[in-house]
Amino acid sequence: MKSSSVRRFIYTVVFIVSLSFLALSVYQIYLHNSLLDRFLQNRYMENRDVMYLVEKLEKDMLMSVAISISQNKSIKEMIKEDNRDKAFFIVKSLWNKYSRELNISEIHIIRDDGTSFVNFVEFGGGFLGEKDRYITTDFRKDVEKSIKTEKPVSTLFVCRYFVGFRSVYPIKDGNRLIGILSVGKSIESVISDIKRTLGKNVLAVVDINRVKRCLNPKALKSLEEGNPKYNSYIVLGTVEHSISLLKSIDFSERYFVKKSEGRTYLFSILPLRDFGSETVGYIIFQDDITYLKYGFMKSIVNIFFTYAVLLAGIVASIIFFSRRFERRLSEVEDITDRLSKKDFSVLKEYTVGEKGDDLERLKKQILTMGKELHNYIIELNRRMLKLSEENYKDPLLGNPEQEGFSEGWKHRDGKG
Repeated sequence: MKSSSVRRFIYTVVFIVSLSFLALSVYQIYLHNSLLDRFLQNRYMENRDVMYLVEKLEKDMLMSVAISISQNKSIKEMIKEDNRDKAFFIVKSLWNKYSRELNISEIHIIRDDGTSFVNFVEFGGGFLGEKDRYITTDFRKDVEKSIKTEKPVSTLFVCRYFVGFRSVYPIKDGNRLIGILSVGKSIESVISDIKRTLGKNVLAVVDINRVKRCLNPKALKSLEEGNPKYNSYIVLGTVEHSISLLKSIDFSERYFVKKSEGRTYLFSILPLRDFGSETVGYIIFQDDITYLKYGFMKSIVNIFFTYAVLLAGIVASIIFFSRRFERRLSEVEDITDRLSKKDFSVLKEYTVGEKGDDLERLKKQILTMGKELHNYIIELNRRMLKLSEENYKDPLLGNPEQEGFSEGWKHRDGKG
């Protein structure tokens, strides 16, 4: 005998348990994706910090040079005397020293009003030392900004003669600004340093249409001839599949993940700006995260497998115990049904143990009641038979009564 209520109970429990495991699995996927995304963000910030580190190293170097120049009493005296000729030779000796040893690219000595006094500027493989004509046309915007704010300025930028990274640092005598230092590196040098010191693959892409507005035509031609191009971009430095990368890159993203030839890469994108803060290109860091991605995927698969095994075990246990409960409940129903039909043979077919659960005790009580009912019916039949026999005996003599026998024979023969 099957119980539809028990089956509904089984289906409901299995459905709820399965739904719970599904929700838990979805949460685990969300959690793993969140952890992976957090890792990617941290790696992007690490790559961004690499550029900050380059900036900091140049700032530290410029600061030491700035302190050294600010302590040069001769320069301060020449500024007070407005003696440019003497100042020129003093600054030239410093220029020869620092440009050779520390790759200083600019030394600007200025008056109190911020105008040019003596300048040494490296450009296009040479340098400009002002002596005959001391008036500089205009300071570059980053130099001008450092003069106005009296603070260091560092930018990734495209200048007139090269694409690169430049730091500008003020030279101060106490609270008084007396000059500006700058150091610049071409982007190729920066990429080479990062690869050599940190082991990171880096490339830069520069938009030709944008840089040609500020880059010297000769320098632009050299840049185009010495590097591969893709559409309007010049590719500086190389990473694996750099050209195919440009076909799918989205520069609006800070970072993105790309698969190529069975490997997974993280690409971090940092903007390359000119003096007007207009984006003219990008520096792209490449990190191989294949093993990390594989580890995350493997952990998700392991969790799914674990959940699947647990779910299968729980569902099997629910079905096993529910079927057992259904069978035992069917026994109780069968006993009750057969007793209601006065089939007392059921009392010999079913037995109960001494100990058991509520269902077993209910079964025992039903069987006990069945036995008592059976005994009661037997006793009732015995008494009825006894009364019937007494009706055919003489109450005084104890002999069979003649009239009773006669009536019995008449009924037997069917006569009145």
